[in-house]
Order: sequence, then structure tokens, then C-alpha cells
Amino acid sequence: MKYSKKQMTLIEHINKVNADTKSIVEANPNLWIGKLTNDPDHWACYGVYTSEDFEKYLDNEMKHSQAWANTCPDELISYS
Repeated sequence: MKYSKKQMTLIEHINKVNADTKSIVEANPNLWIGKLTNDPDHWACYGVYTSEDFEKYLDNEMKHSQAWANTCPDELISYS
């Protein structure tokens, strides 16, 4: 499938995020971080078309997760 320049930039950005994450995990064997899909069709379903959209999406997801964690009983949250 042929992707637009904007989509290719998004793919490259996500590939860099995944590579950086892989380096962090390799340096910390007790740490697990998932890999993000670089499929632009997947991200389009979330309204993400650019690297800026992608970063905003991740920031909003983190804020949502933090808000949930702040209202959730401690026994339901495990960081280990």
C-alpha cells in the first residue's frame, strides 16, 4: 500500500518512539513497555494523522490514566 508523505512521517515517528522504548527496556531488564503499532490506518480511526496528533493522543491517554488512577482504590492498582 502506498502512503502519503504525512502518513510516512507518522510511521517514521512511531518507529523512532518504538526504537527509543526498546533501548530503554534493554537497559532495564525488569521493565516492560509495549510496542505501538505504526499502521496509519489504525491511527486514523483515532483521528491521528500526524506526529503532532500522535503525541497529543498519547498525552491525553496518559492524563486519562492518571485521573483514573487517582480515583481508583489502591488495591486495584499494581505497579509491580
